[in-house]
Amino acid sequence: MGDSSFVHLTDLHFADPAGASWLGLDTGQRLRQVLEVIRSMAIQPLCFVVSGDLVNGASTANYEMLRSGLDALDRFGVPVILALGNHDDRPLFRQIILAQEGGDPGAPYYAAHSIGPLRFIVLDSKGGTGGPIEVDEEQLHFLNAELETAAAATLLVLHHPPLPTAVGDLRARLGNRERLAEIIQGRVSAVLCGHVHFSNVGCFAGAVCAAAPAVASLLDPSTRVGHRHLDGSGFNLVHLQEGDLVINPVLLPGAQSEIGRH
Repeated sequence: MGDSSFVHLTDLHFADPAGASWLGLDTGQRLRQVLEVIRSMAIQPLCFVVSGDLVNGASTANYEMLRSGLDALDRFGVPVILALGNHDDRPLFRQIILAQEGGDPGAPYYAAHSIGPLRFIVLDSKGGTGGPIEVDEEQLHFLNAELETAAAATLLVLHHPPLPTAVGDLRARLGNRERLAEIIQGRVSAVLCGHVHFSNVGCFAGAVCAAAPAVASLLDPSTRVGHRHLDGSGFNLVHLQEGDLVINPVLLPGAQSEIGRH
């Protein structure tokens, strides 16, 4: 297996400027800044992976803004793999981003993508408001069937990490994670997540489990009560080198000053 590198982005929180923005920030500009940093690096990414919270809420305008933002990713000329998070809306995502017709627009969004030597399996831990935060049985059957086919390396993508964090409000809430662990044990190289807005790395069912720092803003991982939001952005660079998986968090330069608490 040759060397491969790709970019893991998360929590874009795109929003229509006339609507409710994420912490009053221009999140479209945040993505542009991140992409400028990536362009300056000495890498040619195999693909981009974006692990959910693509928008800041269910509105057509937000998804139109996201579609424009994704055009900037498309200009790299490599595949872009998308997952959904709790701020996303399944029907609008299918309609505006995927241009899909037919089927159940409110069903969980999951898919498998083979890119070069890598296989990415996208699961939907909560693609929209309401309902439990979990990977349902239909998706678990899909995952198990996909893993019956061999791949050089398989990476699982979902929004909510199955691991806990020290931030009280962000402790692991992923339901049926024990079933997920049973299925992926020894069969998956990494689980790529978002949601927590900071780099959070551990081991889950024998796989590296890594949440990337968010594009929109950062959270202080030392906070124990509530959330302390920081002015900053980041992403993960993921490398497969001679069969070894290496994940490098990258934070954009900046003061990372406090911009809000709740």
